[in-house]
Amino acid sequence: MLSHRSLFVASAMAVIVFEWVVAAAGQANGFVDLLTFVGPAALLSVAVAWIFFTFAGRLFTWTRAFRSVLVGTAILTPVLAYAFATSSDQTLSTKFLFIIAVGWAASLGGTLWNLGSATGDAFKEWRLARRANRRRTQVAAA
Repeated sequence: MLSHRSLFVASAMAVIVFEWVVAAAGQANGFVDLLTFVGPAALLSVAVAWIFFTFAGRLFTWTRAFRSVLVGTAILTPVLAYAFATSSDQTLSTKFLFIIAVGWAASLGGTLWNLGSATGDAFKEWRLARRANRRRTQVAAA
């Protein structure tokens, strides 16, 4: 039987794959056109992750930074690329501005993922400290 976590990860991966397939179907050249949106999104996700960890240095781990960039790029890039593919204005300036918007939206998604992870870690540390204090109190009372 699958655990709740593995079931969640499997369903999230299925949604991401479906999202990329739908976005590629909306592009003229399929997945090749999506690559123009992935580059700026990934670079801006890295920049925002660095900014976040500059102010929250204790929370930095390479794993969390890598996940932040992956989530920001993987989830929001195809959604915004699909929105651009269905746009009626296809001029060069529109493409440039839209690529910038994709990058910033992807970095926002990565940052929100980071904040969620940091919040989960903070609650985990709080619960452990609370348990330790209870044990100390019980030992002192005995």
